[in-house]
Amino acid sequence: MDRERAKIELKTYLKEYLETKHGIDTSKNFRCLSPQHEDKHPSMGFDAAHNQAHCFSCNENYDILELIQQDYNCDFNKALKIGCEMYHIPLDEQAATGTAQTNSAPVRDNTGKQSKGKPSLEDLKRAFDEARQANNDHPYLKAKQVRTDKTLKVNQKGELLIDLYDVDGNFKGYQRIADKPTKKTDKDTGREVEKWEKRQAFGTVQTGTFHVIGGYELTSRDIIILCEGYATAFSVWECIRDKARIVFALNCGNLSEVTRAIHNKYGIKPFIAADIDKDGREAAAKCREDICSGHVLPPFNKSDIDAGYTDWNEYFTKYGQDETTAALMDKLNKPELLPIDREEQPESAETELDINDYYIEFGERKNVKQIDMIGGLFPRGKISALIAPPGTGKTWFILYLSMYFSRGGGLEEPLLSRFPINRPYKSMILSGEGGYDELIGRSDNTGWRYDRQYLGVVDLNELIENDVLLSLTQEKGRRNLERLIDKRQPDIIFFDSLMAFSDYDENKSKEMGELMKYLMQTARINDIAVVPVHHTRKRKLNEQKAAQIMDEMIGSSMMQRYTRRIIGLQPKGQMIVEEVTGDEPVIVRDLKNNLTKKFKPFTFCIATDEDTNKLDMEFEFEPDLTFKAPDKKSEILHYIQEHYEEGDDRFTRADLEQVFTAKSTLQRILKELVETGKLGRCGTTKDAEYFLRPEIED
Repeated sequence: MDRERAKIELKTYLKEYLETKHGIDTSKNFRCLSPQHEDKHPSMGFDAAHNQAHCFSCNENYDILELIQQDYNCDFNKALKIGCEMYHIPLDEQAATGTAQTNSAPVRDNTGKQSKGKPSLEDLKRAFDEARQANNDHPYLKAKQVRTDKTLKVNQKGELLIDLYDVDGNFKGYQRIADKPTKKTDKDTGREVEKWEKRQAFGTVQTGTFHVIGGYELTSRDIIILCEGYATAFSVWECIRDKARIVFALNCGNLSEVTRAIHNKYGIKPFIAADIDKDGREAAAKCREDICSGHVLPPFNKSDIDAGYTDWNEYFTKYGQDETTAALMDKLNKPELLPIDREEQPESAETELDINDYYIEFGERKNVKQIDMIGGLFPRGKISALIAPPGTGKTWFILYLSMYFSRGGGLEEPLLSRFPINRPYKSMILSGEGGYDELIGRSDNTGWRYDRQYLGVVDLNELIENDVLLSLTQEKGRRNLERLIDKRQPDIIFFDSLMAFSDYDENKSKEMGELMKYLMQTARINDIAVVPVHHTRKRKLNEQKAAQIMDEMIGSSMMQRYTRRIIGLQPKGQMIVEEVTGDEPVIVRDLKNNLTKKFKPFTFCIATDEDTNKLDMEFEFEPDLTFKAPDKKSEILHYIQEHYEEGDDRFTRADLEQVFTAKSTLQRILKELVETGKLGRCGTTKDAEYFLRPEIED
């Protein structure tokens, strides 16, 4: 690409550069980037219309090239080269130095080989991974009345990105769909229609590559249906769901190549949900019977065809899901093509071989999907657990995290030093205990900032009052949860606490195993982080000084088995666990982590800011974790208060010697407690009985 075109292209990436390089939320004002301006109050804003940052105080303007020159202390030519490399913009070497004499474009082919100025597949993968997650508000998805399958991304220009792979699971590039349609003349009808421009990213290998709705891996047991476009594929998926794998093949010209590749790899004959226009019919007909099971066309009537309707997405939006499902199943519902219920199919002689589809020769699978860690803490598509004793501050902690996620970080956030983020994440708190009123009350007492469009609450108490079911153990409750997820599109869900939304016995492995499997599928299918909040068992007295471990989680070991990360909260050196409302530090530990390196323990406490008289959460990332043991008299008195009622609940010294082995010390302390009036005693021998006096206060 020549110098001028590259410069124009690069300037469109200023917003992304500000967010990723400087950690700036461009939806709000930020501090001026000029070194000469000591900006004490945010006075610079992002001007999308002119692709520049403008300071309203000192009137300074920056485009991306000027910022790169300032950040990297380089001249214009070097800044242009750095920026083009950063955003994979092809730039002729002579153009980078300002000596280019021609405007010749690089060769564009689909061989996968690197041509001059062409980005590698590694570059494309990096660009795709760095793009932000798409949501259902993208104009193309809204226009087609479909949703993201949780794998789609959006680039700086607002284009929808769809990742593409070959049959071996190798990343081959991505398709770009514009954020607004253009008017074009339909070649079949001659009418002017709105078309969404679709292009493959420069360097993408197109032939034989595809996208599986939901990001699933294909196996030789799968029934596969091919479609031309993403919207068509997702509409078919809405009707078929788990009865088949739905594959988007880019365009009609690639249908035969994808069909051949899948058949050669898995021995499967895919079925084609074809478009009814001339190109779609011809492309489906070209797929030979020996590698294809056939094709089905949307049953439009003549007036529909005259109006320009062509594909299954348009049939779906015009006639609805039920009629579309019936039309598809009328053709597809044959034993050799698409069994209605796989689980009801009789076992065949080949059943024993099915397990071999899941055998992976070590090192064979190279392109393992990178896990997106929400806020650096919770893996997307997996279950994490937050565990703690009652009253430790779990709700405080998830409220703070949710607000932090909603803000997308910031230059002065204390958590950024440990868990950096550069964009907002949407949290949904399912509150089964305190409810919305308690959460908003806590928020008002703190003054913590949050973005309401990225934070929502569902109050279980309100649901019960209005007879709305959200039990994770009942089908109706699960459907309601799925409706919430589909409409609200959260990145992360906190269940506070898990058992408030379950009718199961937490100590029964079979029941908890079924519940955790459901949560695991919910996380995977919706590509969200699911975080159940759960209690730990009450500690024994001799365990008070020990570090927390994940085995302290109450209930079945199934919770441990299905969670990929367990984060524990533990009062620091506090023997008697009380409600955390003061300056008692709480230790946060990474108890289980199968995905990344464990973070070092840190502490937080809720304290009052003297300047604002508001509560705030203070963090210590290099805490002294030495536990301070309570004195022996306090230990013994606390044990008695925990295990015996006031008045007539009697015990002997021998009862206490089973816990406290130092007999002489125990004898002395019991005598002191009697003398100070905290205990009463009946008898004078070693078999004397003791009891708590009613006036004793905890």
